[in-house]
Formats: sequence, structure tokens, C-alpha cells
Amino acid sequence: MNPASGMLMVFRVQVFTMMILTPAVATTCIIQTYMDGVHADCSQRQLTSLPLAPPDDVVWLDMSHNKLSFITDLSHPHLIHLRHLDLSHNQLHGTLANHTFAALHQLQWLSLHDNRLQGLQAGAMAGLGQLTFLDMSNNQLQLDHNTYPPGVFSPLTSLHELRLIDNDDRLEGEYPNNVFTPLSRLQTMSIDTFSDTELGLLLKALSTSKLSISATTAS
Repeated sequence: MNPASGMLMVFRVQVFTMMILTPAVATTCIIQTYMDGVHADCSQRQLTSLPLAPPDDVVWLDMSHNKLSFITDLSHPHLIHLRHLDLSHNQLHGTLANHTFAALHQLQWLSLHDNRLQGLQAGAMAGLGQLTFLDMSNNQLQLDHNTYPPGVFSPLTSLHELRLIDNDDRLEGEYPNNVFTPLSRLQTMSIDTFSDTELGLLLKALSTSKLSISATTAS
């Protein structure tokens, strides 16, 4: 049964060999066809790159628990209908570059959980106007304007849930409050907190009627 939805019926299940960008390397991914489209499970394959030739019109791609250290070109024409992308539990590091996901206009669910990301360029979220869920927890993203430049979340006009927890273990700091202001539809947020800083201004910046914040302070 598809983990994304228990209501979907599997029409076709096959083992599909995708060529990976690493030279002379091929890997086996599980391809399933559901009512909503093609799902590709490439998790736990020791991969260092994204598929070079993904299946036609894939809507769900799981690349979790691999060894990706960078995100390669996502503008492949077979990925334009992608709605679910799991890049969690990899080795992504450094700064998330401008327009990384810009070609994925239909993406609704994105996980970057448990990587080594340290920052975002101002245009890193460009093109993600349909995104409703974003998980960047358990990285190395400090809560400051260097990590989250002004306007970085502006494209996320449909975002409902944002996970930033387990990134910043400092006891003192200052929230980049204005960065969160464009998230007018946000309903759930998990974030690290500082022992010397109140959530007041952050809550004001996130003045949505149905917002629930889960926060933890480093000990």
C-alpha cells in the first residue's frame, strides 16, 4: 500500500533500473504506478546522485537514506509533475543554492531532514508556490539572517507546515522574525528557541489564525 495514501490502488509494480549520474553506476529502484501517477522509491541504495533518467511523469520520488552530498539538476522534463520529494537522511551540506527547486512548480511535499545544510541563498525556494510541507529539521541552520536571508520564504505562499527544529543548539540568539512574515497560511511550525529571547515578535510575524508552534530550548 502506498505510504502517501491508503486510498490509492496499485496498478503496476515493477523493478526499474535507473542510470545514476555517477559514471558506470546503475541502481535498482522500485517503480509503482498508482491512480495519482508514478512513484519511484530509490531510498537506501547508497546513491551519490539523483537519477539521470527518471521514469516518465514521476510524481513521488524517495531519495532518502542515501549518500547525496549535493542536489543535481532537477529540471529534467520527467520531473515537472513531481509533487513529493524526500531528500532526508543524506549528506547534503553547505548552502542551498538559488533556484534549486525552481523547475518543480507542482511540488507539495519536500523533506531535507537530517542533512548538513548550513544556509540558504535568497532564491533557494523559488518556484515552490504549491509547497504545503517543508522539513529542514536536524541540519546546521542557525536562526539568524545569514542563514535565512530576507525574502527566502516569500515564494512559499501555500505552506502549511514548517519544521526547523534541531538545528540551533545555542542558548542565546535572535530570531530572523521578518523572514517568516510571508508565510500567511502557515498552520504548524517547529523551531528551536533561545533561553534569553521570547517568541513574541516571532508570533507577531506569524500572525495566522490557526498557527501552532512547537519549540524546544537547548539544555
